Amino acid sequence: MEKSDPKKKDDGKPALLSFGQGDVLFHEKDVADCLYIIKEGKIRLYRPKGKGFVELAILKKGEVFGEMAYFNAKDARRSCSAASVGSTKVIQIHFNSFNKAMTSLNPWFKKIIFTLADRLRDSNDLIKSMESNSVAHSRTKISHYKFFNNSDLVKLLNYFITIFESYGNFSEQGMVLKKETLDYHILDIFNLSEIKYEEFVRIMCELNYLVLQEESEEDKNEYVTLSDIKFFRDTLGFIDEQRRLDDAKRLIIPPRSQAFMEKIIEQSEGKEVDGKGMVEVNLSEIYKKFKDDQSNIGQDDFLDVVSQGLAQEIVVGDKQAFLSKVKIVEIRKLYPIIQFVNRINDLNDEKIEKS
Repeated sequence: MEKSDPKKKDDGKPALLSFGQGDVLFHEKDVADCLYIIKEGKIRLYRPKGKGFVELAILKKGEVFGEMAYFNAKDARRSCSAASVGSTKVIQIHFNSFNKAMTSLNPWFKKIIFTLADRLRDSNDLIKSMESNSVAHSRTKISHYKFFNNSDLVKLLNYFITIFESYGNFSEQGMVLKKETLDYHILDIFNLSEIKYEEFVRIMCELNYLVLQEESEEDKNEYVTLSDIKFFRDTLGFIDEQRRLDDAKRLIIPPRSQAFMEKIIEQSEGKEVDGKGMVEVNLSEIYKKFKDDQSNIGQDDFLDVVSQGLAQEIVVGDKQAFLSKVKIVEIRKLYPIIQFVNRINDLNDEKIEKS
């Protein structure tokens, strides 16, 4: 979706703006000249802290944000940052237009609104002061901040398995559950962060392990389908095991090596697997495919697969072809998990960059 310009010139009329996943509407301390009303989608409010950030809230359809700066006559700046969660549409109302509506209010009602805004701003300032004091005692932890850490993922995967097994119904597509049931258990019973829950669902939908079904005229409920509960179990076991290991012993397959594994899986289709779960692959053919795709993925990326014990050293065969025996059974099992883990790592990096 093409992103609209949030700095659109004030012509006295509200403007409908569209944003894609992760687009930042404004940053903390930006000069403010407008407020927003969410028409579709969701907005996350957050505040940078060290190399990470503090999540403040997830706002949904019909909610207003960016209005606090209007009530600060001395310095109309943003008190936090705002970014879209998925495709989002907002109505932008410039302060000049909003001021015209405010001047028409009963003076006593207007006084109440400004008093409430002042009290809320004082509370925000107090919270920011407490956060600043805590930073001085925990800089080491903040420097290693991750939006999703392994404990978060273990909780989410475990809770999804438990909820779907307890309340889901089987269908041809997988296990189906009302979204309100899932929301209630994740947010109210297990008390997990809403933004982490939303991002986890979005990633699982991208990877086709979850499917969201919107309400229809016949059925006003929203449903969530979990297409492969085995993937959730396997991933839970892998992450739980990995987080208990020393860094040097953890399985790390970078995205470029992940792409190499995908080609290995494609080439090994239909090949006979030996008693050790291995097949021989022609690396020269894979190199050529990457070259044809104008990708610079090459031998060094395959060596990462070798270093993790998933393939043997490269040998030269007939016609000078580069060959290797790979643990194809293990690679096929690990590939979806590695794809998920790398997507989580990408998201962690994106969150830090956009904070």
